[in-house]
Amino acid sequence: SAHYIQDVIKVLKDNYSEYKVCIHQVPTKNKPRVVFKRTTWLLIISIEIRVQMKEIELFFLEEIQIAIDLTKLKLNDNLVSYLNNLLAINYNNNLSKTYLSDLYKDCLEAKNKNEKFLKNKLLGDSSLITVGFFRDSIKRKQVSENYYIDMGKLAYQNASTCALDPQLFNSLSYHYEKCSNLLNEVSVHIKVCRDKDLLKVLEIWNITKSLSAQKRLAELGFVSRTEEE
Repeated sequence: SAHYIQDVIKVLKDNYSEYKVCIHQVPTKNKPRVVFKRTTWLLIISIEIRVQMKEIELFFLEEIQIAIDLTKLKLNDNLVSYLNNLLAINYNNNLSKTYLSDLYKDCLEAKNKNEKFLKNKLLGDSSLITVGFFRDSIKRKQVSENYYIDMGKLAYQNASTCALDPQLFNSLSYHYEKCSNLLNEVSVHIKVCRDKDLLKVLEIWNITKSLSAQKRLAELGFVSRTEEE
């Protein structure tokens, strides 16, 4: 039952360090586990992670749709799905902490087509998540926003030459600016949608010129001089 699963998860979290297991030890249908063997702990971890990931994906899909409605940007379903997965997996900022120069060096040293695809995809994803969702972090770095854009577009273009779905990665390269602007709107909307601090929202708008921040300012009663005139 649901309560049973929740109880197991609670015990799991309380004792996780004591019950670390190997992923290859998950029980098979022929050998089910009925007691709390270490393999069962892994199964529960897997269940919880999948549930959480599904909730995260649904959350970001809703945010992407809000951003699309606000910006009127037009992207096909494949691109929207790709961006949704990119956010769901990397919203914790891991990719944006990676140096693009190191990833580019890895791309040049790729030994086969599969490795070339994976490394260029990683470079493209890292660039896109940074210049899109974590755009404000670029201001603390010694490179420009255009550097990230150029590296990302090139990486997705190179990935397309080795991909099973070359059209998807060609589209990511061609519509890179649209995708990054959409991710930026998602990021800003999440930050300001419930924020009641007018000065904080105004500061975000001054930096990003985001439509989400502009809309929130209006909701908070802020009227610009231009609008007053």
